[in-house]
Amino acid sequence: MKRTIIQYTTVVLAFLAGMIFMTYMTRMGNRDMTGDMAQAQLPVVYAEQDGVLYNEMHGYVEDMDGASMRDSVIGVSEDHKVGLALEKYNAQIKSVSYEVRSLDMSRLIEGGDDLQAEDDGKYLHVSLTLKDLLTQGEEYLLVTPGNYGADYLREHMDLPYEKNIKCSNYEGETIDMAIDMGVKGILFIAHIGKFVKVAAGIMNTHSHSADARMEVLASNAIRAGASLECAKEILNASTTDEAIDILEKYQILQKTMKEILDRIQFYLNHRSYEQILLGAVIFNNTYGYLGQTADAEKLIKLINAQNDEAQ
Repeated sequence: MKRTIIQYTTVVLAFLAGMIFMTYMTRMGNRDMTGDMAQAQLPVVYAEQDGVLYNEMHGYVEDMDGASMRDSVIGVSEDHKVGLALEKYNAQIKSVSYEVRSLDMSRLIEGGDDLQAEDDGKYLHVSLTLKDLLTQGEEYLLVTPGNYGADYLREHMDLPYEKNIKCSNYEGETIDMAIDMGVKGILFIAHIGKFVKVAAGIMNTHSHSADARMEVLASNAIRAGASLECAKEILNASTTDEAIDILEKYQILQKTMKEILDRIQFYLNHRSYEQILLGAVIFNNTYGYLGQTADAEKLIKLINAQNDEAQ
């Protein structure tokens, strides 16, 4: 027993000695690479409400892609007032201006220069009253859930591209907000890869929330009369473009799209409880136009008429 204890003790001591030696050898010749961070040179902007600062936003010295700033979301009250606080550091701020742009940064919605600010020594406090995004009398909206939709609208459709609003993956929330704002109709121009999910009642089409694209395509192909072999090929497809090619190969693309479009129309109406007119035009990058829902044509006419009246 005593001999066993001595053996264990020897092993532990040898291990500790080895660790100390390796630590010493590793640290030899290493210089302290840490240093003090330089003081901020650009102002930092915070949203402000009732004296509480939140949503810290750092400045940039060059133009930035809008995607890099989408984490800086500020809630806006019903009166459209936004409070901002600019932490100055050592900067001498000569003027304050702002721009409100669409999510892809291409559309300037409004802007302002030389805003009045209250200086308390550390912060400049600014209050903005944003305009309503909708022009007075604009009751029908043209919405594109992504860059593909906006590009297709601009290049292939006779609709006022400059009026389009991007909703990203938030189709359901867009419908809810439109109802609250008194909108009478929305026409979505959408790629099949995003909007096919709506045919299953999925109203947040980000892949982190749900991804049933192939399942939706396969089930609707079966409804349209597709064989089991065709459905299996769709389920094994990597992209919706590949799945569309499979449907075309089996000569069942149009019938399948009819099933999908009927279900898109159903779930759009279900989300709104049929309070407003909703429709969608669906396309992909290979075949182009794939079809539109039952109420899409009526919305196209209403949006064009609304645009003609505004000019």
